[in-house]
Amino acid sequence: MAWTIIVASSQGDQLDALTEGAEQIAEAISGAATVVRATSVEEVRKRRNTAMRRDQLLIVEAGLPSREASTDPDILPGLELIKSVAREPKVPACILVSPDLNIKHFRIVQALERCELLSVDSSTDYVRDCLQLAKRLKIIASAQPDGPSQEPDTASGAPPMVPSPSVANGSSPDDPLTADPAPAQSNDSPNYAVLEVHLRSKWQSGLVTFGNEFEALNLNQCEVEELIKESKKLADLLNKARDSGEGWESYSQQWSADYQRLGERVGNLLWRTPFADFYRLGYGSANGNVRVRFNLDQPYFDAAWEAIYDKLDTGSKSRFLMLDRTVTVARRVNQLNIRNLFSANRSDSNSTRIEVEDGVLNVLVLQADVPHNSIPEGPSDPLWEIYWNSLDGRTLPSLPHLQQEVDMLRELARTRKGGVKINVEVLTARPGKPLADEVEHYLKDRSRRYNVVHFAGHALFAPSSVPQDGRGYLVFSGEPGERPRAVPIATFADWLEGSDVQLVYLSCCRSSAAAAALELAARDVPLTIGFNWDLDDVKAVDFAENFYTELLNARLKVCPAFTKARRNLYDHFAAGDPIWAAPVLIVQPKDWVYVEGGLRLGPAPRPKPKGGPSSRGPKRTPPAPVPTGAGSAAPPS
Repeated sequence: MAWTIIVASSQGDQLDALTEGAEQIAEAISGAATVVRATSVEEVRKRRNTAMRRDQLLIVEAGLPSREASTDPDILPGLELIKSVAREPKVPACILVSPDLNIKHFRIVQALERCELLSVDSSTDYVRDCLQLAKRLKIIASAQPDGPSQEPDTASGAPPMVPSPSVANGSSPDDPLTADPAPAQSNDSPNYAVLEVHLRSKWQSGLVTFGNEFEALNLNQCEVEELIKESKKLADLLNKARDSGEGWESYSQQWSADYQRLGERVGNLLWRTPFADFYRLGYGSANGNVRVRFNLDQPYFDAAWEAIYDKLDTGSKSRFLMLDRTVTVARRVNQLNIRNLFSANRSDSNSTRIEVEDGVLNVLVLQADVPHNSIPEGPSDPLWEIYWNSLDGRTLPSLPHLQQEVDMLRELARTRKGGVKINVEVLTARPGKPLADEVEHYLKDRSRRYNVVHFAGHALFAPSSVPQDGRGYLVFSGEPGERPRAVPIATFADWLEGSDVQLVYLSCCRSSAAAAALELAARDVPLTIGFNWDLDDVKAVDFAENFYTELLNARLKVCPAFTKARRNLYDHFAAGDPIWAAPVLIVQPKDWVYVEGGLRLGPAPRPKPKGGPSSRGPKRTPPAPVPTGAGSAAPPS
């Protein structure tokens, strides 16, 4: 069987990317296949006429012009072409290329014979997606590999499932969170149903996606705005209560009820939409192994999406979704520029993965101590002056439990939990070397490879009363006796760009703010952990110790470790302290399969110079262990 694959787009870069995908389809076709290119509808018709005796696959941009250099303002000629060929006696296979999950185009394609939709943005993997759609069109055999994702069986109504790849190419161990309700599959790789809620400024109603299926949420924008307002109000109440010991004594009895009402508000928004149907299907068919991710533009980042409260009959009583042992709730920063937001995809091949027994988890800890009542030195620009002046004489407190957090991480390296080797390097300020300078040097030195960067210290974010400054700042220790330095998160993110860092843990107050998430995502940082509001210093230590302990027990799988750490603290504090609700997991990879595989290990570190900034500190006295495997973690503000 001979095929002609016609690729048509008026955008040069997109045409090249689609051509690459078409060439991979051609290689996979059992028979002769030719790939030809076109830049207008007229040229597509000519190409089709010269290949009338061959089977045809048309891959066409919806906005393809009628003729080269044509400007048709009222219609999309490429889309009209696809609709017209669907009326032919012998319908060719078609792929309509459309930007940003266009609902109208999706509905049109659903009604057409032998037609699939390729929704594209600047992070689209054209080769993988083209191969996947060619399988659905039955042009190539489904056994042809196209990457790690499984093809969802939408015809039978089964949920799209993502196999969890093994850590470092070894056999996948039983997931400690899924062993009870969700037995492992025959290949020891449990499956997960992945739901994505997309909230973008230009899509007023929102979307929910489930594999290749998606539906409009038709959210009430007034209710969304009210949710954002109430989320900010709760954060402000928690922050003010934390600043006052007496205030916290009174509000500690009230905050959980306020948080549950907020979660019910999130639930009321979503359970009455197609999200509920997708969630029921995924929960039931995947034995409760569900991943829910909120893909957010900046205006939506301040809403407490993680608080979503479950009132559905999914085999458990009403509760927060994030407390289910097999459900992970995360966020993603929507793509705002042309950067590939997951560079780790490019280095995740088998050739770069290291066996657990041979590799090392390299953790760089940034210990940002500050003296009590510090006034940081900021960047020399007017925005910093406006921001700092708005704080009306506020100073930064010291963090008395910060050393405890750092010692906890060193202790993990000594005990080698979970059979994983860990190397922990701690950077602190020293004479002649302010911490910011040390961090910049270490992160830009590509001979040093770190899997995790853990910042422990203060973070500052401009309040809503200062709209001119949307940035955030990390506060780094100055030289001994000198003022600490506030470094814009954008600058810190620049230091990380191009590195092998897979996880940035921001152990500081309000570090889940959009300012931090946007900057780190734009620099290809795949995973970030932050917090929604100001933290109790010692409770932050509790979460960090729980998370890293569970990460090692889960063979470096971030999602189960994050969920288990949250649940541990919820149980330990009887839901009374907000530390269990504060953490936010930001998961940037477009394809969830890369998240479930766990952190990749790096090579053993080179020998450290004696007496350097990463030399060991005094051995600490371990804190009282938290029941069910919890422990200690990181500081606030």
